[in-house]
Amino acid sequence: MSGRQYYYTSYVHQQTGRAGFQVKAMSPGLAPELQETIARLIAYRVPTNLDIQQVETHPVALRYAYKGPDECILLCSRSCGRDEYGRPGNFFAHAVVLQQDLFTSVPPGFFWKSAFWCERDTVEREEIASLPLLALEDEEPALDLEDVWSFVAGEQRRALLYRLLCAVMQSQRRQGRIVICDSDEHVALWVAAVSCLLPPAYRPLLTFATYHHDPRQAPFMIVGTDAARSAVLEDDASIFLLDAVRRQCSPIEPSPYAELAVAAAQPDLYENILLTMFATLFAPDEADASPIRIDERLDQLALSVRDRIIDDPDWFQGHFQE
Repeated sequence: MSGRQYYYTSYVHQQTGRAGFQVKAMSPGLAPELQETIARLIAYRVPTNLDIQQVETHPVALRYAYKGPDECILLCSRSCGRDEYGRPGNFFAHAVVLQQDLFTSVPPGFFWKSAFWCERDTVEREEIASLPLLALEDEEPALDLEDVWSFVAGEQRRALLYRLLCAVMQSQRRQGRIVICDSDEHVALWVAAVSCLLPPAYRPLLTFATYHHDPRQAPFMIVGTDAARSAVLEDDASIFLLDAVRRQCSPIEPSPYAELAVAAAQPDLYENILLTMFATLFAPDEADASPIRIDERLDQLALSVRDRIIDDPDWFQGHFQE
């Protein structure tokens, strides 16, 4: 599965003399409307509490947006130092547009800091449409399940993961952002954990940003931001806030699906229970094999599973254990 690529940064185009933030290169075939969508997703500003000169301390913004099964946008925006005039604050954005099939097996959050991301482009390009397609299925995701389980097991995170997954289940009804105040790397792991707990067909629908300077306006379901913003956001009733530094989060209604999934979020139970349940209840020939949203239908499924276990304890063994 190959994806079309897109580079954006501040530079001087040698042929036209145009300077400033602009598209530097992209693969052929990116429609103007899709380019406009990408342009709205890539904005990056250094957190105000960090030294703008210390590029290595600036968060990496892995972001993912879903426009449809053939237009899944995975991008990485990161600080890259000075612009063409020597001013600090430049950033480089690298986006890849793919079909959703890859992300059912490898959720997009697992590509956090993967080796294929371009941090800067030093090539002098005469043509903007000069980038080859990227075969993402040949690229190794930087995160794996062991990273996720180690993260969830530490520092009392399991209880927070449950409430975060509850918020995801209720996101369509609440119509508000889910904001995580934590490091960019930890936000990537929170997102990866949630993705693993969703049935494969639902995983491409989970949009996120590991860092955004303006979480209120960011067009993603889950938005990571720096811990300094927690005090500003905690009184905003439209936001579900998970402050991972202080181990606090907004109140949220219980979710039967979150209870089931988080209980199985550990190596010895995940494959035998959750993955087997996904294969059994979300078979490819089901009418709901291609959902259009993450919502509380999954809660109904969890309640159905629980009721069957109560009515017939042997049913669980026969369906979800080898």
